Amino acid sequence: MKSELLCVNCGHQMLHTKLPKYVVNTYLLQPVVCLDVPVEKCPNCGEIYFPAEVAELFEEIRSECFEIRDKITMEIPACSLDLALAG
Repeated sequence: MKSELLCVNCGHQMLHTKLPKYVVNTYLLQPVVCLDVPVEKCPNCGEIYFPAEVAELFEEIRSECFEIRDKITMEIPACSLDLALAG
């Protein structure tokens, strides 16, 4: 759906859409995955704007004042570059 906003980079009309996922890091560097994030996105250059209420929620998440209702546990692969560089 078309937005009233114009892209500041290229001047095209923005579109209302949702990002399937967006990672916000807290101030203690804990990642929080946000799903179905509403944004304004430029179909021409890909520039993304977050609405003010979304940006405010991100700030609450960063300061850990936001109540996170659902949590999942996932394994994230890690490797040591020291070992790779030593060999």
